Amino acid sequence: MHKYIGVCLLALSMSSCQDYLDRPVVSDVDEERVFTDYNLTYQFVNDLYSYRIDEYRGANTTNGDIGTVSFLGAGMLASATDDSKYSELSSPVNFLNSGNWTPSYNPANIWSDMYSAVRKANLFFENVDRMVLETYDEPIRDNSELAPDGNLITAEQLKTRLTGEVYFLRAYYYYELIRRYGGVPIIDQTYELGDEVNSTRASFEACVNFILDDLESARPLLPENYNYYQANKGRATQPMVDAFKAQVLMLAASPLHNSGNDLDKWQAAADAYKEVIESGAYSLNNNYDRAFVRNQGSPETIFEIIYFNRNDIERNHTPVGYEGGGGGINPTQDLVEAYEMADGTAFDWNNPVHAAAPFDNRDPRFYLSILYNGADWRGRPVESYVGGLDGEGVNGATLTGYYMRKFMDPELDILRDQRSTKNWVILRYAEILLGYAEAQNEAVGPDASVYDAINEVRDRAGMPALPEGLSQDEMRAKIRHERRIEFAFEGQRFFDTRRWKTAEDEFNGPVHGLRITKSGDDFEYDVIEVEDRVFTEKMYLFPIPQSEINNTNGNLQQNPMW
Repeated sequence: MHKYIGVCLLALSMSSCQDYLDRPVVSDVDEERVFTDYNLTYQFVNDLYSYRIDEYRGANTTNGDIGTVSFLGAGMLASATDDSKYSELSSPVNFLNSGNWTPSYNPANIWSDMYSAVRKANLFFENVDRMVLETYDEPIRDNSELAPDGNLITAEQLKTRLTGEVYFLRAYYYYELIRRYGGVPIIDQTYELGDEVNSTRASFEACVNFILDDLESARPLLPENYNYYQANKGRATQPMVDAFKAQVLMLAASPLHNSGNDLDKWQAAADAYKEVIESGAYSLNNNYDRAFVRNQGSPETIFEIIYFNRNDIERNHTPVGYEGGGGGINPTQDLVEAYEMADGTAFDWNNPVHAAAPFDNRDPRFYLSILYNGADWRGRPVESYVGGLDGEGVNGATLTGYYMRKFMDPELDILRDQRSTKNWVILRYAEILLGYAEAQNEAVGPDASVYDAINEVRDRAGMPALPEGLSQDEMRAKIRHERRIEFAFEGQRFFDTRRWKTAEDEFNGPVHGLRITKSGDDFEYDVIEVEDRVFTEKMYLFPIPQSEINNTNGNLQQNPMW
């Protein structure tokens, strides 16, 4: 954190066209005016939502235009894992893969954005009691918003709810910090010009407790849902708080931060996930694809950034042989081989049936996530073979033999600038189910509830249930595999392999592609090395930005080995 902090004037605009957040942005310069005016107070909190992280675009504060990306941009965190290669060789994501990121240059750094959000939250708390909006027991003038009781919302009800939202948001932003940097400075007040800030890093455990305290403070101030006033859907709720509590406890229980394998930590995470499951607040979408595309109102979504009209994903990632296609994300052969056969068995090149038709009879999620040679897309088969319309020899063609399918709407004509709803989902119910399965398996082993949770996810995908009688180690491997498939390209693997401390094995070496050559009506397949990756022990945690170290005269301690 900077040693000296001045007044921050934010000039931000919402890129996602939210109804409930679609208001002008308010700076915090004129505090008295902001916190004594209903509209400006509401806008101030709305602006605090704008720091949420879209793993496709990066932190949501850098630029208000859809398609204008920050840090990794269209490369996505998935391309900093063994799941994909980004075809634009100059992309910043390549610094993460080559090991050439440093405290002075980390293209995935979020430190400044998150602490800007924390500062705004702290400013709210310091001024919330100055909110003199209306007579507290009367409806707010010129406002049609409803309260949970079905009547027009009063100023007292609004103050209560907004306070809960800000507690939740501050907890969320600290969660994003600690899963990247570990323990960070806990800043719970604002500072003026000339004030010296305590920049000492708190322990990871202290940060977890601070986040949990904020979530506990938020919960009783929030509604269970917004069914009574649909325009507010997407704002913080009690079940949302419970879901993030489980996520925080899972991070704390995982090997990166639980070297002694304290089973009580795993049980606490399992209990928190179970509470969300038993609440009935969320359920899996019947259609896997609809969790990502045209996904407004999905019962699976817990926390999201709403984009009513976008086609930047299609422009960036449609295969290059289609007009307007950028061919960006190229899934690796490593990921493709991880998709099981439809009967639940593993794909195997040594199986002559598999080798002859490697894209037949695979997990249904494969077809909704990967564009492979011969896949039907927008009126013709994808041609990713050498010399094909989308293959080697075409400028910008795939480097792996594949293109990403997930998140893309096949019904859009991007040349006519057609757009559709594709909300970026920060947290969804499938993660609650698989989180419960993981935590419960670690705490007590693969009991029936573990099978139930993972099989619910598999059943929605059209995959068979796991075989009975798995050992704890075998179930752990199955759960980790299921997470890789279910959450492909969503960013989870980037963090999962870090919290599991497996990234040195998973990411330190080559990633592979498939070179496809056509001979008559037949194809030949050769697995090739696409790129050699580097991952060393220090990379389990991000480096603290060097500028922050410098601004504290070294009082802010750097992460080990950076």
